[in-house]
Amino acid sequence: EDSFDAVAIDVPVLAQGFSRAVDRVVDGSTCGDASELAVCIAAMLLECGAAARACAVVRFFATKPACASWLAAHGADLLSAACFKPAHELFVYAGKNARQNRILLAADEAVRLAALDDAACALFLARKFASSRSIDPESRSRLLLVASCLGDDEDRRRAESVAAEFAARAKVGGPIAPAAAFSLVAAHVGKGVMPLAEAWGELASRGAPDGPLVFAAAMVFWALAQKKTPGFASPEDARTVERVALWTCDLAARTPSAAMSWQCAFLVMSLSRAVEEGSLPTRFSPAADALAAARAIEAARFTECAAHRRDSLREERARAERERSSRDRYEARPIRSETPGAPGSSAPILYVRLLGGLDVRIGEQQVDMQAFSRQKTKTLLALLVLARGRELSRERLLETLWPDSPHGCAIKNFYSVWSQLKRGLDYEGTCPYLLRDQGGVRLDARLLRSDVAELDSICRALSFGEIDLERWRDHLEAIDGSYSGDLLPSESVNDDIAAARRRLRINLVDSLVCASGRLLESGEPRAALWFAREAAGRDRSREDACAALMEAQLGAGQRAAAIDTYLSCRRYLAEELGIDPSPSIVALYRSAVEAEEALE
Repeated sequence: EDSFDAVAIDVPVLAQGFSRAVDRVVDGSTCGDASELAVCIAAMLLECGAAARACAVVRFFATKPACASWLAAHGADLLSAACFKPAHELFVYAGKNARQNRILLAADEAVRLAALDDAACALFLARKFASSRSIDPESRSRLLLVASCLGDDEDRRRAESVAAEFAARAKVGGPIAPAAAFSLVAAHVGKGVMPLAEAWGELASRGAPDGPLVFAAAMVFWALAQKKTPGFASPEDARTVERVALWTCDLAARTPSAAMSWQCAFLVMSLSRAVEEGSLPTRFSPAADALAAARAIEAARFTECAAHRRDSLREERARAERERSSRDRYEARPIRSETPGAPGSSAPILYVRLLGGLDVRIGEQQVDMQAFSRQKTKTLLALLVLARGRELSRERLLETLWPDSPHGCAIKNFYSVWSQLKRGLDYEGTCPYLLRDQGGVRLDARLLRSDVAELDSICRALSFGEIDLERWRDHLEAIDGSYSGDLLPSESVNDDIAAARRRLRINLVDSLVCASGRLLESGEPRAALWFAREAAGRDRSREDACAALMEAQLGAGQRAAAIDTYLSCRRYLAEELGIDPSPSIVALYRSAVEAEEALE
């Protein structure tokens, strides 16, 4: 029948079982050694669409130099086949220390990491190698494109400079080389829809290859989808963008679904998002079969991204564990100031407000909050403030702030955030507030004040201090005003901040309930009522707060209000938690119902 079935066996299992027999297979082939045989088999697998298996064959049967050479030769093919994680693992195995094709490997790896949503590592590689003296123009332009998409304005200005160099050397109206085309796209990233569309038009008119055209068109639709505002400034602008959309639809229509590359899939998905957002008419929707193929490639990419994040997290934890086990725990490391020579005692007090939002003052001077534009900078400052001068381990902060990033990228991110925090807390060219050593960081407790510490002091006074109606009234006003907000509400994903937020709420309700009980015992039921109401309003699930409110209401002669409080509490517990009220609350309810007013 001229057909056969083969047993599907993982390549590592094959390597373990047949590695000793490979030399005999080589003797009966035209290949010189096992590495050459593995490279030939991998090339055939890649042609058949088995890109991941091709990477595995090279990884387990070829030498590291052969792996690096094969990866450099087929990097573009692996990208087109949407083979990101297996190629990344092959690069980690053989490409990091490769002497030949080092920059080409790094350029392909930067694109792979960007596709795996590992923006920090991709940006690091792009910035590191884009300025290399020995880099070839095309690799440089691709690295600049990655940096422009993931970086800041400085990266885009560098891309503009390179694009200007290519333009100065090019013939007017002549064909454009791939390197110059990629640089032109990188130079227009972040400028908006129309500059990107005009750049695409220039590339199309000058016969640019499909690769730069695809990326330019994808950037147009990506920017258009982010804009989320249909319509254009002029009919000419609309025609320019529609020309890009028509070209994209034509490209998707003439590309077989089975042969669709990752770049083309990215373009089709970008166009589809722009149509879904209403930025383009529905007549520009990609064909159903092309869109289905693009979605399948995108789904496979998401799967690889999730696996890459898990592997990076495991690697980071293992590295941190090795560092902890190898560190001499008894080695003394002196704490030093980030700015030696700036005595902390001579600097003004740093006041940080975290409740209801971040606000920072140095002495009487308000700090410009632009210095804390990054959420990680706010979170790092909040964690240091909550530590109240205690040292926080750098490794613990890396795990807290960047749990899904590789250890190396997390360290780079940490020092970037740390530098921004230093600039934000600058005082006369120094930063006396931040202290660090090799393993930990902290704030100078002598120079730190915060609303969180003030609220804790109020809670302790309400729970353990002497009863002072005038001062406690001021405390209650502050709790209802200055201290009413949640802890750093802009941070919604950090577990440590969420735990501190919950702990602060619990402590506050505890102190309010305690204050209400103490006031009731001292013969001040009206004052107790205010504190009990505040406690019950802050957490409806707290039965002790409900009980305190009922006791204060009964003490103030508000029987109907006490009964209403019980019914409301019972309803909430039944509907939200599926439980019955505690016996103590039921007893309070019965005393309110059965009590008889004394007859005069």
